[in-house]
Amino acid sequence: MKDSLIILKGEWKEAEYLYYKCCDPQLKNEIGINMADIRSKITQLELEEKNIEKVIKGVIV
Repeated sequence: MKDSLIILKGEWKEAEYLYYKCCDPQLKNEIGINMADIRSKITQLELEEKNIEKVIKGVIV
């Protein structure tokens, strides 16, 4: 799961760079949509990771 999170964060940085360097409004819009999708996936993975940590702590305690 951590590998997926690292990959998505790398994709986010790349998309962010392209977004700010891009001059074409159509392409900029598409990149923005992709950035929103990447951000939602990152958030989802972070929430899943927190839930897993809570379950593990509950089992150990």
